[in-house]
Amino acid sequence: MSAEDIKTKQSDTMSRQLIQINREMFDHKNKERFVVKAPEGITEEVVRMISKKKNEPEWMLQKRLRALHLFNEMPLPTWGPSLAKLNLNKITYYAQTDEKAEANSWEDVPEDIRKTFEKLGIPEAERKSLSGVGAQYDSEVVYHNLKKQWGEKGVIFENMDIAVKKFEHTLIIVDKNAEVSYIEGCSAPYYTKNNLHAGCVEIYVMENARARYSSIENWSKNTYNLNTKRAIVNKNATMEWVNGNMGSNITMLYPCTVLRGEYARADFTGIAFAGKNQNQDTGCKMIHLAENTSSTIKSKSISKDGGITTYRGLLKIIKGAKNVNSSIRCDALLLDDISKTNTIPRISVKENTADVVHEATVGRIDEESIFYLMSRGISEEEARKMIVSGFIEPITKQLPGEYAIELNRLIELEMEDSIG
Repeated sequence: MSAEDIKTKQSDTMSRQLIQINREMFDHKNKERFVVKAPEGITEEVVRMISKKKNEPEWMLQKRLRALHLFNEMPLPTWGPSLAKLNLNKITYYAQTDEKAEANSWEDVPEDIRKTFEKLGIPEAERKSLSGVGAQYDSEVVYHNLKKQWGEKGVIFENMDIAVKKFEHTLIIVDKNAEVSYIEGCSAPYYTKNNLHAGCVEIYVMENARARYSSIENWSKNTYNLNTKRAIVNKNATMEWVNGNMGSNITMLYPCTVLRGEYARADFTGIAFAGKNQNQDTGCKMIHLAENTSSTIKSKSISKDGGITTYRGLLKIIKGAKNVNSSIRCDALLLDDISKTNTIPRISVKENTADVVHEATVGRIDEESIFYLMSRGISEEEARKMIVSGFIEPITKQLPGEYAIELNRLIELEMEDSIG
């Protein structure tokens, strides 16, 4: 075998080696100690039981029952990743621990639950930079706190159970000329059965206001993450989405922004990381209803070990929404030759004054770049980490310091003890 053949074979072997992740921090579970646990499946009886346990008003119960009726009439979607293995009748939709009341002091949270959140760095981040924290464990909020100075200024931060008794809706409202940054970190323990996360976020951004919603989701690998997020943006207001999806078996997540006020603006920046047996189907929807509105979409994905990533997006500009500007860019990085990536954009433009740009790129880690960095004394493993970190920089630079570090940590865990 010639020297050139040996070099080619070595390069091919390195490109095929799989990146591993040490998930000890996330794939753990505490001993069950539920005082109330609903039977499997979602029925009218289960809905009524949950509503009664939470002491909800009658109007909320009726909304839930109406939603259940609509849910039972709708089939599971077939246009994205297969949900055939998701048996909704085997899911437990409510489980209450033996702790009766939520704590507003971290020391009052039960020790095993506290340790779970401490592994994720929640207390440290709260002490250093966060204005308020809500921590949910299974079906109940176990800790809730808002810093005093914000409460004195009229900022309201409630968990769902409390808010539904005080407001007609549970949502985020950014008042006129106000600004808010909301950070969500999600994780789930690993159980033998499939987990389901069906979250819902609704945001109203009033005139001249700005909202940023940042979400880092690192679900265990047997979780179905089926998420719904929507924002309504009024005149001169700005909505910013920052999404990082690292875990789950299947994710289907497409935050929707409705730009209904003139000069409203929306930015979406997202990254998805898919490894073995993972299908990350993510993207966003931008709906332009008013003149002089603008949107920017930046989507990045990393696939390895046979993982599948998909950008699935909608850009809609209605007739009469003049002078709209929109830019879409999708970049995908493949770390081996068995992984897959897809770009499925849908663009509907009904106004000829619109300026729309769509770009998409797919690439691999450049071996020449690896060689260049190694020639400067950097190990191959570190060189690959540097390239991947550079690839996700548009995400990390938009997060608060502690969360940017955490996202980089997750990526580095993917790259640890590996050269391929």
